[in-house]
Amino acid sequence: MKQVYMKAGLLLCISCSIIFPGTLYAASAAEEADGLFQNKKYQEALDIWYGLEQSGSTSTGLYFNIGITESMLQHSPKAILAYEKALRFSPSNSRIKDALVLERKKIESNIIPVPDFFLFRWVRSIASFLRPGYWAMTGLILLLLPVLGYCFMRTSGFMSRLVLNQKSLIQVLATGFIFLLLAGLSYHQIYRKDEAIIGVQCDFRQAPTAESPQIRVVIAGEKVKVSDQIGDWYQVRLLNLDEGWVKKECLEFILIDQVKPAKG
Repeated sequence: MKQVYMKAGLLLCISCSIIFPGTLYAASAAEEADGLFQNKKYQEALDIWYGLEQSGSTSTGLYFNIGITESMLQHSPKAILAYEKALRFSPSNSRIKDALVLERKKIESNIIPVPDFFLFRWVRSIASFLRPGYWAMTGLILLLLPVLGYCFMRTSGFMSRLVLNQKSLIQVLATGFIFLLLAGLSYHQIYRKDEAIIGVQCDFRQAPTAESPQIRVVIAGEKVKVSDQIGDWYQVRLLNLDEGWVKKECLEFILIDQVKPAKG
C-alpha cells in the first residue's frame, strides 16, 4: 500500500511540474500583453496574445482582448473573427455582442442579419455554462452513482431500498443523460467548423465557377455559414440567409485550437 501511495504522489508531482509552469507562463504573458495594450503598443500586445493562442490557450478573455486590439488597429475583419471566437465560449455575453455590433457597423453596406430563434439562443447559453469536459464528467458521475448504489445495497442486503428509491434513481439517470447531451452541444458550439468570416472582398456567385452570374460582392468582415465545397469553391449562406459560392481564399474559418476544416 505504501508503494501505491508513493507512485501516486510521484505521478501528481510530475503532473504539477508539467501543468503549473505552463499556467504561470500564460498568466505572466497575459499580464505583459495587458501592459503593452495600456501603453498603446497594440501590435506588440497582439503578438503575445496570438502566441498564447498558438500554444493552446483558449478563453473568452483572450479572444476578446485580440478583438479589441485588432479594432484599435482598424483591422475590422480580424476583430470580428476574434469576437466570434469569444462568443463560442460566452454566446450570451452582452459586452462581446455589443463590441461585435459596433465593429460590424464599420463594414460598408453590411448585411442585416436574421436573428436566431430565441430557443436556440437559450440552449446555447445553458451549454456554455461549462466546458464540454466538465459537462461530460458530471454526467458520467451521475450515471455511475446508481450503479455504485445498486452494488452497495446488493452486498449490504438492502435491496428493498432500491425499490423505494426508484423515482430518485430515474431522476439521477435522466440528469446524467441531460448533462452528456449538454456536453455534446457545448463541444459542437465551441469547435464547430462550418462558420467563417470573409477575409477579403470577393464575388458571391450562383455556382462554383468564375463564369457563373455574380449575385453580389461580399465585403470583408461578413460572417457566413459553410455548407458545401467543390474544389476551391465553398457554398456559403450569409447572415440574411442568401446562398451562393465564394472562392476558398476569401474565407477565414472561425476555428478554436487551430482545427482545420474538413475537405469536401
